[in-house]
Amino acid sequence: VLEPPPVRAQKWALFLVSASILLAAHCRVLTGIFECAAVTLLVLLLILQGNIRPQDGSPPISFSHIASQVFGVFYVGYLPSYWIRLRALAPALPDGAPSGFLTGLLHIIRWPLERSIGCCVCVSCVLCIIAADSCAYFGGKAWGKTPLILVSPNKTQEGAYCGLVGSVVMAVLCDQMWGFPSDTRMAVLAGTVIFCASLLGDLVVSAMKRDARVKDTGSLIPGHGGILDRFDSYFFAAPVAYFCWYAYLKYHARLPASLIRFKP
Repeated sequence: VLEPPPVRAQKWALFLVSASILLAAHCRVLTGIFECAAVTLLVLLLILQGNIRPQDGSPPISFSHIASQVFGVFYVGYLPSYWIRLRALAPALPDGAPSGFLTGLLHIIRWPLERSIGCCVCVSCVLCIIAADSCAYFGGKAWGKTPLILVSPNKTQEGAYCGLVGSVVMAVLCDQMWGFPSDTRMAVLAGTVIFCASLLGDLVVSAMKRDARVKDTGSLIPGHGGILDRFDSYFFAAPVAYFCWYAYLKYHARLPASLIRFKP
């Protein structure tokens, strides 16, 4: 089990460094974020805890402490930062997009529409995750019989198939509504990789909980497995979706040199 350092200041340092990663992503810093954050935490770990003598005679700093800091900043800082990168993809939507139905619907509810690919793929990714989770849950309840993996005994293969179908169908619907990428094959691919990444995130948290012998990752959201169980799929889906659309735009030569655009 990864054990956090006993020094409370180090726990706050992890939170602040993770928040700084999100800020750095917003300020166009695209490389070296994770490396700098990890080194900063390790230096703080040595300074804050290196000279403390534990009462049980164990070393002041263990490998578990080091691993928890590096993995912690990767999990709660670096992975979520890809939502900022995904949202800030610069190219505008093609002419005629989004569809008249979506434009009319947003006009009725007075919701402002930004005609950018970043907005399109960000919303589509969220909807695919929601569809995957919902279809996997209800499909597993209705037809689930075959266990998927021992790490998460409540998940079934039938539920996973339903989640995959839900994600793909939602991706195709988003493709029709947004008018991007106007390619059913690409929409199916995007829905598939988003589902696989969201499932991976769910299983990773399940493995961590079983290793730590806890039922929930926290008490902030009672009855839902904890805060990480609500966002585990989103943490892993964002990087996959970002690189998926990055490769697509790069292949079609629609990515400018700046890669991303930020509002002033």
